[in-house]
Amino acid sequence: MKSRTCKIVAAFLCGIAGCGMMNTAYGENAVFVLDGVTVIGERHKGRDIFKYNEKAEKIPFSYSVIDEKDLKQRGVSSLKDSLNYTAGVVGTITDQALFNNSTIRGFEVDHTNVTLNGMKMFGGNDRRTGYSSGIDTLYSPEMSGLESVTIAKGAESVHHGAASPGGSIDLQLKKAKLFPSTKGEVKFGSKSHNEETFDINRPLNDHSAFRVTAVHRKYDLDIEKSSTERWYVAPTYHWEVKDKMEFDVYAYWQKDYIAGSEEPLKEKIPSMSSHPKEAIFSVPSRLFFGISGKDGMDLENRYIGYQWERPIRGDWRIHQNAGYMKADAVFRKTGVMQIGKQMFLRDYTDTTMKADSFSMDTYIYKEVKHGDVHHHFLAGVDLHRQSWRFRTLEKMLSPWMVSDILKGKMDVGEINDTTKWDDIIRNKNTSWEKAFYVQNVYEKGKVSFNTGFRHTGYTTGEGKKEVFTVANTWQAGVSYDHGKGWHSYANHATSFKPNNGMYTIQNEEVGPTRGVQSEIGLKYESPHTHLHGTLAAFHIEKQNYPVGLRRPQGFYTTVDQMISKGIELELHGEINENLELSFSYTYADRIYKGLKPGIESIYLGGVPKHAVSLWLDTETEDREKARWNGGLGLRFLGERWCDDKIHTLSPVLLADASLRYKKDSHSIRLDVKNLFDTHYCTAVRITNDVPYGFVGDQRQVTLGYSYEW
Repeated sequence: MKSRTCKIVAAFLCGIAGCGMMNTAYGENAVFVLDGVTVIGERHKGRDIFKYNEKAEKIPFSYSVIDEKDLKQRGVSSLKDSLNYTAGVVGTITDQALFNNSTIRGFEVDHTNVTLNGMKMFGGNDRRTGYSSGIDTLYSPEMSGLESVTIAKGAESVHHGAASPGGSIDLQLKKAKLFPSTKGEVKFGSKSHNEETFDINRPLNDHSAFRVTAVHRKYDLDIEKSSTERWYVAPTYHWEVKDKMEFDVYAYWQKDYIAGSEEPLKEKIPSMSSHPKEAIFSVPSRLFFGISGKDGMDLENRYIGYQWERPIRGDWRIHQNAGYMKADAVFRKTGVMQIGKQMFLRDYTDTTMKADSFSMDTYIYKEVKHGDVHHHFLAGVDLHRQSWRFRTLEKMLSPWMVSDILKGKMDVGEINDTTKWDDIIRNKNTSWEKAFYVQNVYEKGKVSFNTGFRHTGYTTGEGKKEVFTVANTWQAGVSYDHGKGWHSYANHATSFKPNNGMYTIQNEEVGPTRGVQSEIGLKYESPHTHLHGTLAAFHIEKQNYPVGLRRPQGFYTTVDQMISKGIELELHGEINENLELSFSYTYADRIYKGLKPGIESIYLGGVPKHAVSLWLDTETEDREKARWNGGLGLRFLGERWCDDKIHTLSPVLLADASLRYKKDSHSIRLDVKNLFDTHYCTAVRITNDVPYGFVGDQRQVTLGYSYEW
């Protein structure tokens, strides 16, 4: 980025800081005095990042928190929606039902990098992840059950183990509160959307409380003859004795039904093809290739977890966090493979999968203050185990010719109890991740030093096929307090992700993918008003990245070095008591070195060099206990590469809107995503020389009514 541009961005940040805007919930306890009334509010601290409470401005790298208020204002209904207005985060291959594959700072962040209450659930640590009906789709968060989404930027292996060098996403479940509240809501919308939500919180006494959240949702998917339905029930329990002990239990049951195809909508793009007039480009994008009444998916999740903390001796405290999830899934799917320009081969698979996942994290920490010296030490152990087994029945179906599709004369095929299967496949796998880690903060005067080290062992496989890998990762950072809420910082960190089970043509193990990240930045946290701002410059390297070969299939080669570098600017606050603002700008440039023969695509597509987002939310003054609220969001995605490394996707500007009215305990809201129904693709993949674009969100309108008491 040119020096002049950096100065302009920095001046913009400083100018807004000087306006005295108010920020969202970050940092430590803040006291506000308004016309003789003192209001004490707790801002969100960095516990999700460093496991202990640390001031946001002293954490030496970038992170973003989307709290419950943000989720409500924007009408968020999926993990993808929650990330739309965050600097450096772009959704590339996503669908409406289950799967999420985003990028943070140019690198993919799939379900491996999504944690629940700080604990890993399901993810593909032992293979290259991509869109598949497998273990990566076994966990899909229900946004109505969350109180916050935290996005940590950069290499996070010290805190989360195996991870992308781009960052990680942590989801915090709603906890029970020591005050009563009840809310019921119904929603209706386009695509036959209907939804009912209940959230009941009741204190049992001065020290404990119980809460239940329940959701039912159903709507049509973009592929014809396809729909999804979800049931969700989440009870939680909280108990505390102030300054002595806190104990929380979380649980939920979630059932997802998908009829038809759960895959994201893809369309063929003639303008990027050397033969755009071929008949295959006339095949409808929404065409359902499966068997009605047979294709679909049933997924049941059961989760239970707890957190507790208490003092043990002197200044020492102990904290433990654990979570267990069990998943039962049935995938019934018609797979399609294009052969030449005139034929689609079809095969039907019936897969039954059972999986479970367990994570536990235990650490002790001590905080000491002597004058201008603040010392914080933490040491702990954690483990993650996931196991899955599946059985797949496979049957070849009649192929479809393009000419028959255009005439509407296709032989769908039949699957029933008398079907003779062509193949039966069984497999199972267990992976372990065990680690010891230490973190240390030493603060003297205006300078704060932050270091961390993690030693991790990874085991993947069964019996004699087990593969063991060891990784040492570390992080070091420093921040400086300039006064009046301004802090500058620098950080260096590493990441690690095993590639167990991947081999080169020479039958050699691919080895782990490593990441190295450096970041410098400037943070502002107003000591008097709610204002948070971050300006960061980053440089991230990803080394030894495996890419599957087209021929021979099942083998991999590697990209020696993938580099992402750029700057981010993120602001979140209140311009005045009636207007809130969230603004982000990201410049990211990706460079690839060491491309080897046989690599046709390294998934360049989907990440823009320039991305800008702005959300404005206004609130009128109370008039006879009635209030109007309105939100307008704009998202700009700049030019993006396709994975043929030749074509690009044109820039696109998207708009979202929300209109809300509340009187007494009654509320009505209207939410519109992609307000102008702008057609765009998030990424393009080349398959059999035909470019397929993953279609972005289409316009979605929902009308909701809620009652609180």
